[in-house]
Amino acid sequence: MNAIENGISVPSTVLALKIPKIFNCKVEDLFGLPKN
Repeated sequence: MNAIENGISVPSTVLALKIPKIFNCKVEDLFGLPKN
């Protein structure tokens, strides 16, 4: 998770869909494009 947060790793699609289930939130709450 730390590597994803720091931009070192990009999660696979499967992992990106599983992580929000663990935290009981939406994919959009955790992942998105930079705002710049």
